[in-house]
Amino acid sequence: MPRSFLLLFLLASSCVSLRSEAAPPRTFDPTVGVEELQPMLDVRVERVTAAEWLTARFAVRTGTHEVVADAENLWVADPRAMVEESVRALLRGAGADSRRVQVHVGAFDLDLRSEPPAAVVVLDVDGAVNCRVTERVDAADRSPEALAAAMGKALQGGLRDLLQRLRT
Repeated sequence: MPRSFLLLFLLASSCVSLRSEAAPPRTFDPTVGVEELQPMLDVRVERVTAAEWLTARFAVRTGTHEVVADAENLWVADPRAMVEESVRALLRGAGADSRRVQVHVGAFDLDLRSEPPAAVVVLDVDGAVNCRVTERVDAADRSPEALAAAMGKALQGGLRDLLQRLRT
């Protein structure tokens, strides 16, 4: 009798799961609107790099030296790829005498330490112009939609600043 009770208990417990099904990750595209910027045709992008820890997962800054990856919210691609696509669309130099730049994505994170939270983009540029472009845009609230919208504005502002520096 104890054996049959144990077997019945094991079978019943295997049917009961305490885990709830996780919702699939949500994806956001911060590059929407970048195409509205005025392109420059005389600058060639040689290379775009990014910090290794920047992935398609939202990078959320929670402390001075702490960034965590959000498993529930993702960008449509990793930040390096999104910045490269945006920069290459804006800087279309093809001639041998085109000025050249290399871009490094130093930050593409959501800063939750402040109120309101903010999106931060840092681009380090070498070549035709050597500069660091930093753009910080406050989000309306802490929702993923508001944070993604702020990141889109931060990316646009950073690219606008980069274009302005290249024009001077």
